[in-house]
Parts: sequence; structure tokens; C-alpha cells
Amino acid sequence: MADAPFSITIGEAEPVKSLDPLFAVNSSSQRAVSLIYEGLTRLDSDGNVQPAVASDWTISPDSLTYTFSIRQDAFFHDNNTFSSGYGRPVNTADIVYTFTRMASRNIPDNAANLFRKDIKGFDAYFQQSKKTFFSDELLLDGIRGIVDENDSTISISLNKPNSEFLHNLAHPFASVYPSEIVKNSEFGLHNNPVGTGIFTMSHVSGDSLVTLERHFNHYEQQRVARNLTSINIRIYRDESTLFRNMASGIVNYIPQIGPQTAETILTDDNTLLVSYENDYRLNYINSETFYLHYFEDNASGVELWEVNDFMDELKNKPLIGKTSKTLHLQDYSETSEANNSETLMIGFLPDPFISYNARKLVSDIIDNRDVKLYPVRSTNIDLAFLWTDKPKDYFDKAIHVGTFTYPRFSLSSISITGITHNQYSWWIGLDEAQKKQ
Repeated sequence: MADAPFSITIGEAEPVKSLDPLFAVNSSSQRAVSLIYEGLTRLDSDGNVQPAVASDWTISPDSLTYTFSIRQDAFFHDNNTFSSGYGRPVNTADIVYTFTRMASRNIPDNAANLFRKDIKGFDAYFQQSKKTFFSDELLLDGIRGIVDENDSTISISLNKPNSEFLHNLAHPFASVYPSEIVKNSEFGLHNNPVGTGIFTMSHVSGDSLVTLERHFNHYEQQRVARNLTSINIRIYRDESTLFRNMASGIVNYIPQIGPQTAETILTDDNTLLVSYENDYRLNYINSETFYLHYFEDNASGVELWEVNDFMDELKNKPLIGKTSKTLHLQDYSETSEANNSETLMIGFLPDPFISYNARKLVSDIIDNRDVKLYPVRSTNIDLAFLWTDKPKDYFDKAIHVGTFTYPRFSLSSISITGITHNQYSWWIGLDEAQKKQ
């Protein structure tokens, strides 16, 4: 007898902000995007590069030019925006459009930042798009290093060799999509995503539910368990609500537990508490690191010696969610003034572990300092401090103040088996997934 069809319900405590790959700036959005779209390449459960929209490629002897052959059986999902209603084949014009759109003025910089230093002519085109406001002043009509030689062959030339380039092409930011959806659909890809992935978008219910259905015409059906037919992504307003819904059976799988959940269900050795062992499977994925930087060019003009009291308090506050910390503090000859009322501008990336620890630590000190926190998506030199996943050598004018490390886990109900992970938080493997009926 054939295995019964089943569905998996994924629980997220962060909103799926957009199903447009270039606006998928948080992990929950990127996980959804990775199920609907593909790039030229993809990653397997070991983090190794595999063919996706590109069936194969060659690399020049100097490792500077990659030539990709587009898969002839890669079709976009059916959509009414296409004149026939049926998904058309992918061609190299779609690849060119994917990269040039990254540099558009009204697009977040995240995707462009992944490639603009590597691909020839990308940075020049990016700078032109961001800084040129009149069409008659445009000098570049495209990215020089990306050449579509014909409908099925495209070459990408780099400024210097980069061993991570093929991995970067598998990132959700580099997902391939058809230009006509962006141009002709009222809301573009935000709530009308069209890719080549193993799942298609079925419907969106407000900001709380995204339902995906299996794309049975995909060229590699073996990448998903044969009887997994749909995925529901449920978004909750906070961790505690998410965990309650998992306990009640509404949610089957949490791809990344947050710091409060970690404190609730894990022992000091990062194993499941005995009381949860019969209900859940815990999967260690990797350890991630974030940093605290001080910016000398901050808007408030606060010098580091002026906030010694803040730093001393920070050093002595406990962390949440199995996070460990190492602070890199210097001794300063001058001490803080007790009545210093300068407002510190402190930013944090809205990642669950970063934001929760930043809010908790600073709120514990707020009685001593007038501190405000700002959720940010990119560098802001007006800030005095920034909690970020960018390492200490990422910023030109910043002092690396602290390093924070936390383990990343997924959690599934005991009835779900076979979901795999690699080192990337947005990647989910479903080829062996099963659900006990």
C-alpha cells in the first residue's frame, strides 16, 4: 500500500515579511523562499553545491569565469500572469534580470552586497543605480561581467577568484524568477511568488499563514519525500505562543528555536529535559556568533570612556538562551560622569537571539543610562553600539567590544522524522521526511 500523503506545519516566531527573494531579509522569509524558488545552484545536507536551475557549469583555468548551462526542463510555476497560464521555461534573460534587479534603487542592498564586490561591473552598476536619478545620465545598461551568450548559456566573470561563489548562488537572495511577475502583477512577488522550486504558493492568510503545495512537475521529485504534499507555515507573535501551539499539536516543526524556548526545554548541557523527551526531537544544527561593536562616529558624540559604567554593567549581566559571551574591554584613564545624561543609540539586528539578548541586557541597565534600542537591517554609523552578526573586521570605524555565541537547534514533534539541516539557517532538507500517522 502506498504511503499516505501528509503535510508538515512549520512554526515561526518571526514574520514572513515577503515572498520576494530580494525582500526576504530575515530567516523565516528566507526559509519560505528557499522552498518556492531555486538559484543557479543549490546546497545539499552537507552544504555542498549541487546543480539547480543550471544543469552544469565550467570554470575557466584562472577561476574567474563561470559558464552555466540552463536546465532545459526547468519551468516556472503555473501562474495567470503568463499569457497561457502555464509556467514557461527558464532562460538566461531571467538570470540577467535577477542580478540587475538586485541593484535597483528601491531594493534592499542585502542581495547586491553578496555579489557586487565579486562580479565584474556589478559594483559600478550598483553605484549608478543608487546615485543616478536622471535616465539621460546613465552610462551603464547592465552588469559587464554577466553575459547571456544564448537562451541556455550564460557566463559570469569575477574580479578575483572566490571559492564561495557557487555557494552564494544557492542563497535565497539569488533565487531566479520571471520578470513578467514583477512587472505585471500588482504586488509583484511579495504575495505572488513564482519560482522553479519543489513547492508552489497556494495561499496566504493575512500575516499568520502561508500554505505551499507540492510542485509535482518539478524535474527532481526525489528531493522531497514522495508523500509530502503540502507545507503550512504558521507565524506567531512570540515564542511562548509558538511553543504552546506545538505542545497542542498544531505545529509539527520549529526550524530554529528562540532563546526563551531554549531556556525552557534545554538542560545546561543543551539536551532536552527529561519531561520533553517523549514529545519532541531536538536537532543541533550549528553554533552561531554575533558581535557588539562601538562606533566612534556616532551621532551623539559619545566616547567609549564616557560609557564605562554601561560597559561594566554589561559585563556582569547574565545572558539568555544558552548564549555565552566574551567582552573585549580596555581600561581607560578617564571615568564616566555619574550625571552623564547623553542618550546612547544602540542598534541590533532583529534575529531572535541577538534581539532578545540585546533587549534583555540593555533593559537591565536602563535605570542607570537613558538607553534606546533600534532594530536595524544594515549598518548605521549614527549608532553608538550595534549588536550584529557582522564580524569585527567588517566595519572600518568600529571597535569590537564583545563576542556572543549560541547553539542553534530545530525542534520537531516526535511524529516527524527525516528533516535534515546544514550550516545555513534558511536550508531545510525534506527528501527523507516522514510523519507517523
